[in-house]
Amino acid sequence: MEEFSIKYFDGRSSQLHSGRLILKANHWEIKLEDDGGVYNTVTWQLEEIKQQDFVGGCYIFKYGDFPPQTLECNDPNLKVAIKGKYPKSKFFKSASSWAISTSLLIMALIAVGMMFLGFIFYKFTIPPISDAFAQKVPIEYEQKWGNTLLQNIVDPVKKTDNFSYSKNIELSKLANEFIKNVDFQSPYNLNVTVVKSEQINAFALPGGNIVIFDGLLKKMKSKEQFAALLGHEVAHINRKHTLKNLFRSLSGYLFISLITSDINGISAVLFE
Repeated sequence: MEEFSIKYFDGRSSQLHSGRLILKANHWEIKLEDDGGVYNTVTWQLEEIKQQDFVGGCYIFKYGDFPPQTLECNDPNLKVAIKGKYPKSKFFKSASSWAISTSLLIMALIAVGMMFLGFIFYKFTIPPISDAFAQKVPIEYEQKWGNTLLQNIVDPVKKTDNFSYSKNIELSKLANEFIKNVDFQSPYNLNVTVVKSEQINAFALPGGNIVIFDGLLKKMKSKEQFAALLGHEVAHINRKHTLKNLFRSLSGYLFISLITSDINGISAVLFE
């Protein structure tokens, strides 16, 4: 029979009792001696025992609801005996381990909450803020940016396979003559560039530049269709749609760089 000297608190008073702990198959038996030399027996069921802490070589166990009973034992053989007696039991799991697990869970929940708030901010706050900034950009700056983008798309010095085109000079000249004869009521100096491509597409750049693929022009059957196309792209320019998209992209990338502490990314975005 395995017995260990222990100190016992009943949880109802501050009185300390000395006694003996006996490890039974299905429970712990605590024998306490009172002042008259009479032994009292306290029984702890295994499923309700919890190791509270291990301090300075002292094992501390708790039992029952609040206020719990407490048992202290300084015998280093106790833990070995418990593991040997109850190999499948988990009641001597320390409260510090539980606290660590709880702290990790709380931290994980906080991280998930922060990610959710970050997503909400990214999805619903950045776009209106970016759009407001885009509205404040002077036209002259927008035109400079649009011209720079156009230079990188049409006949760039270093062409890329995915997004560079050769200019159709003749059709570009005719398109610009046409657009000057139509009052689109735009504050921008509108400029049309026709590029050589079989794609059926057209798009607007910030500051008044419109790029049209000659494959699209080949599909048109009237000047009214061409005017409708130009009107559509001019609407994008007047409403700063492309500039707003650029601002949203840069703002989103800057936000992600900030929350991931990507200093190089932040510097690159600010420089850009």
